[in-house]
Amino acid sequence: MNTLAEKGIFFIPAGSEFGLANNKAVYIVYAPLSGRSFLITGSEKGNIEQKLLSLSDSADTDNDPLRAMFAEEQRRQWLQFRIAPEDCLNLTILPNHRCNFRCTYCYSAGGRSNAELNSTQITALATWALQHCAKKNKPCRILFLGGGEPLLSWETMRESILQIEERSKELGATLDFSVSTNGSLLTAEKIDFLRNHKVRVQVSFEVLEDVQNEQRGHYDLVHNNICIALAEGLNPGIHSVITETNIDRMEEVVHTAHKQYPNLKKLGLEPVVDAELLNTPAKAADFYQRFYDGYIKAEKLCQEYGIELLTACSKALETVRTHYCAGQITLTPLGTFSSCEAISNPKENGYQEAIFGKLNEEGQPEFDLQSFRRYHPAEPGFMRDKCSTCWARWNCGGGCNYKRNTLSEDVFDEYCKLNCKLMEHFLANKLRREFSLATPGADLDAVVANTLSQNQ
Repeated sequence: MNTLAEKGIFFIPAGSEFGLANNKAVYIVYAPLSGRSFLITGSEKGNIEQKLLSLSDSADTDNDPLRAMFAEEQRRQWLQFRIAPEDCLNLTILPNHRCNFRCTYCYSAGGRSNAELNSTQITALATWALQHCAKKNKPCRILFLGGGEPLLSWETMRESILQIEERSKELGATLDFSVSTNGSLLTAEKIDFLRNHKVRVQVSFEVLEDVQNEQRGHYDLVHNNICIALAEGLNPGIHSVITETNIDRMEEVVHTAHKQYPNLKKLGLEPVVDAELLNTPAKAADFYQRFYDGYIKAEKLCQEYGIELLTACSKALETVRTHYCAGQITLTPLGTFSSCEAISNPKENGYQEAIFGKLNEEGQPEFDLQSFRRYHPAEPGFMRDKCSTCWARWNCGGGCNYKRNTLSEDVFDEYCKLNCKLMEHFLANKLRREFSLATPGADLDAVVANTLSQNQ
């Protein structure tokens, strides 16, 4: 008999999430493939498990609501899915390897060069992707990102956006543009163009003046540009990297961001990837626990201020995947295709393993399927053997390849634990929202505590 986990149904101990001393006092029953979840007490777990097991072995088609947890057809489809390059419809464009900042934690600092893309190259890959998007009736997402600072290639970016928009109209495909920038080059002209062409903007910025100047520099310049962008209706999001310097100041980051930029709608907080800082499992466990505690406090403050707080796994529950970054092609400044946006230069470790194609002399995409399979195996194995027993595997897809290759395995295990804790929290928040909609004015946490006290 198959176990429920093999069927894609998991029992997640969640007592601590609801403020209980006994983590097994309550469980979240979660079926990622059907997108369903509900909350039970620990005393109900045995009966619910047996009921679900009996339903999984039964051919009956009764109307038991628990049947909605099963998604056997979706599970079979995902296990049989063999991703191909034409399924990779999210493009990350690295226009150059140059940067005007020297961030202390930069992953690409060792790969600086004069290599730079032109608009013809970018438009050629985008046109290829748009053709497949139109056939699949899916949007084409294009992110301009740093292998340096993308706005140093502004004219190339601008021309590419205009050309790609024309191609999308011709092909009947939808577009979603975004750019991630250090914010230093946001002039009024660029702001006007980005707003008019509906390009979403994220500024990498530490918010706190002393931290920005220590880790990235140029606080006044970036701060002023963010204020101008907000005043002009561009409304960029802010992304802050959390290091040992600011890990115990995450609430302060939120409070300062709201005070300085009252129209701010999105704020991202992400723990730094630093093999020297996180050089033992104990240090990593402490750092990630402090990040989690700070994130929960920051989240409460963001809710008060009307800011959406994000981190790498914030949207993971909305996605089913068997491989992390499975739908992405990164176009490097060398005209090659990388499986990882953090690996784009031959000077960087793992470059040869990450590259799976290029734009040929005619400017057309050319793929090496054998190389493609290094990061996109034909058999969905979730990348790590340890994933086979993890409830989060259908949403995280085995985790970020770059983090997995940069951090030692035992430190990456601690990062996985952080992701699972955050995803459990996001899942509990989803249940809280659903409960609040179904029972206006009621508080799920209070109901859980009251129910357990009555059962004692």
